[in-house]
Amino acid sequence: MEIAARPHCSGPNRTGSGRFNLAIDYVTPQVVPTAGEDSALLIRGESTGAFLSEARPVSDFDGAALQQFYAAAARRQKRIDQTILNRGTTQKQDRT
Repeated sequence: MEIAARPHCSGPNRTGSGRFNLAIDYVTPQVVPTAGEDSALLIRGESTGAFLSEARPVSDFDGAALQQFYAAAARRQKRIDQTILNRGTTQKQDRT
């Protein structure tokens, strides 16, 4: 399993093209975010309300779906940044 906050190990990109990353997390509705808010598109089952609900896109590059995507990406990045910041704090506390 890949952890979102872990850096990749594929080496530097020496091409003129950018890299793309796609992460899809499949979790049961019983899973609860451990820190911060998160959103999810319910595929099957019933929502427990732990995640902000995402709506299915109406069409490719649907404006509302793109806004939803950017908001979800910002929430995830905020959680990753917070996780990284907390690691330094936790490590310092462990040493004392």
